Amino acid sequence: MQINYITLMKEIKDDSNKWIDSPYSWIGRLHIVKMSILPKLTYRFNTISIAIPKSYFVDTRKLILKFIWKDKRPRIASTILKKNNKDGEHTLPTFKTY
Repeated sequence: MQINYITLMKEIKDDSNKWIDSPYSWIGRLHIVKMSILPKLTYRFNTISIAIPKSYFVDTRKLILKFIWKDKRPRIASTILKKNNKDGEHTLPTFKTY
């Protein structure tokens, strides 16, 4: 991976570590991802005009799911979290589209 991706991954880890001890539910953590981590990713993806490897998205998704479930076994399958519902509230964002 290139240096830009390594630094961005470090920022995501630091951000998730900042929120890890918070008493929020998994839904609250999902909203933290949408509010705090997703804007950083979209800004970087829009400003850096280079190809992003697929492995980066896989690593980012794993890190986000690890944060949401607090390193425990997921209670909801990630495929269900990715499905769009009517409101669009409780869905895991697909980072490739951003």
